[in-house]
Amino acid sequence: MNILENLPKNVEEAFEKVLKNSDKNLLYFTYTSFLFSNILGLIYGRFTLSIWVSIFLTISFIFIQKFFESRFIKNVLISPLWGAWVVLIISISGGLLEMQFLYFIYLFILIIYRSKIIIIIGSSMTIFYNTIIYLFILNDFQFSNFIKNNFLNSENLSYENYFWTSFWYIIAAFVAIWLSEMLKKRTVNNLLISYKQERELKLFEKNKCFAEEISNGNFSFNYKEDKKDELGKTLNSMRKNLNFVLEKEKKEKVINEFINKGVKKINSILRMNYNNLEEFSYKVISELIHYLKANQGAIFIVEDKNPDDIYLLEKV
Repeated sequence: MNILENLPKNVEEAFEKVLKNSDKNLLYFTYTSFLFSNILGLIYGRFTLSIWVSIFLTISFIFIQKFFESRFIKNVLISPLWGAWVVLIISISGGLLEMQFLYFIYLFILIIYRSKIIIIIGSSMTIFYNTIIYLFILNDFQFSNFIKNNFLNSENLSYENYFWTSFWYIIAAFVAIWLSEMLKKRTVNNLLISYKQERELKLFEKNKCFAEEISNGNFSFNYKEDKKDELGKTLNSMRKNLNFVLEKEKKEKVINEFINKGVKKINSILRMNYNNLEEFSYKVISELIHYLKANQGAIFIVEDKNPDDIYLLEKV
């Protein structure tokens, strides 16, 4: 499973920044390799070979970094260059055993790219070169003398040396791949932790402001819930409940005030002495219609003087 899949966008961008920083470091190392290979070229009398090949490798590295956006394509194209640096320096020095150790140095420098593709291709190229050289020299093929005279010293070369050299090359490659993957996981995990901490801090500040608005009685505060923010969901639910209770209390208060005010008006009418029931009824119904903003109204009086003939009498 690719640990870079389904990562938050911020983490992907941060990881790409880490790789771009690796690009810069490897560019500096490319310049160092350029100087080192040409110094060896002067020492061993192969300056023409060293200068042209090192210029080509350096320009190629810069070109790839500048004009290719895809990280995968970059890795695929860069990896042979590092194998070529090892091949170049070993060839310039005539195959000195000390220079063979450059393979391990270059290999573990590539770990900072956190990509097994670079290590696999780069190490494979070096091992392939090593195999070809040994086969040509030990089997006396057509170009064996050319290789002996111009690149490698054939002294002490044997199949046993080839076996152990290739064996340690392969072991080093596997170790480098493992370290590269471990470094990648560690980097991604650290970025995820930083991302989560930053996200939680933002949510905390957001919820803090929200809680302050609630404490100030602002229940209409615009709050956007986050799916993973349980505290925010709880605060928003509390805000809705408090707002519901507040609105209910406001409505009840308005209704009670309306009723009390109306009762006071009717009581004020009742305190007046009206000898005429019709006039009294008219005053009451007029006040009610006006207060209730009704279109019309009437008062009905039950006429029950005669038990056998009870009916409603519209008074007003």
